[in-house]
Order: sequence, then C-alpha cells, then structure tokens
Amino acid sequence: MASRTPLYINDDNDLQSMTADEIVEIQKKMIYAYASDPTVVLTQVSSSGANIDSLDDTRLQAGATSQSASAFPSEGTTAEPGTVTVTYDKINLAYTTSGIGQTSDTGTTFPAYYDDSSSSVQSMTLTDVKDTFVYPAIDLLISGTESATTGGTYTITDSATAASDYTKVSAGDTPIYIDTRADTTAYANTGIPETLDQPTTV
Repeated sequence: MASRTPLYINDDNDLQSMTADEIVEIQKKMIYAYASDPTVVLTQVSSSGANIDSLDDTRLQAGATSQSASAFPSEGTTAEPGTVTVTYDKINLAYTTSGIGQTSDTGTTFPAYYDDSSSSVQSMTLTDVKDTFVYPAIDLLISGTESATTGGTYTITDSATAASDYTKVSAGDTPIYIDTRADTTAYANTGIPETLDQPTTV
C-alpha cells in the first residue's frame, strides 16, 4: 500500500500537506462523481430480472389428509408436510457504457506529495492515487450504513419510504421479495380437509 499525503497551494502561495479530513473530502467528491453517473444501474421489474440472481422464499405447507372407511390410517401412510417455494426475480442489473474513463498519466496528471526519503516533491503514481483516494472511497461506499457517502449504491428496506439520502427505485410500492411462513393459527382440526398452503407474511 502506498497511500500518500497530497500537497496543495495554500493562501500564502506555499505548498502545504493536506490533512486527513481534507483527503476524505476528496474521497467524498469522488463518490459524488460516481453517483452522478454510475456504471451499474438497478431497476425493479415485474419478472425476469437480468444479471442478478433471483431470490427464493420457501415455506412449509400441511400434508394432505388421509381417509379410510375401515381403519384409522397409520402415521406411516399419511402425507408429510411439504414445501412451497416462490421465486422472486424482480431486480434488473444493467451496466452502463458511460462514466469516467481512466486518465492517462502525463507526468503532471496526478497530485504531488512530499517524499521524506528523498526530501523532494514527487508526482503520485496511479497506484498511489488508488491507495490514497480510490480504495478508501470504495470503503466508504460499502460501509453498510446508508448515508451521503454511499451515493451510487443501493439498499433494500422493509419500508415504503426510501432510506435517508436515498431515492426509491420503484415508483410504486412493489416489493422485490416477501418473506413468508406457514400460518399455524390458520390450521384447525375442524377445517379438515382444508387448503394445504396457508401462508402469512413475516
């Protein structure tokens, strides 16, 4: 890792090293630039989403009833509870061809820093730029906490209201996934035979 401390020209027209907070501000600006023109876009679709795996919701359902006019059916002959799986494929992922391309290093392209080992001002390499700005910016993006520093990313909530600093992808309130399980309160011996699959939303 070759993280550097960039230099800038201060109000006295002298070179000055950036503070850690100033470096973070540049990282935030990079996040803003990405959020303004992201390379990956997610949309909500009714079905057949592309480039992203579907989500399966699996729940139990009751076994079918058994009847006999001559004897009580033994446990070994009765139907066992089964499973019901509902597949949700409502997210579409698309890569965009627009965005910011990689800038060629002309020798004066990247920021300068003071190198203590040689007591000289040097230009950052592309690796230095990545280690100082890009990778820390990505760490902010994937922090897992929705905030102004996660621009250009997506989050899933269980609310019809968008998370703070986020915009709803779906104009409606169509869920991309519903977590269900068997509603045990819906089954009763007085209802036998009854509908095998009686789910409730978690």
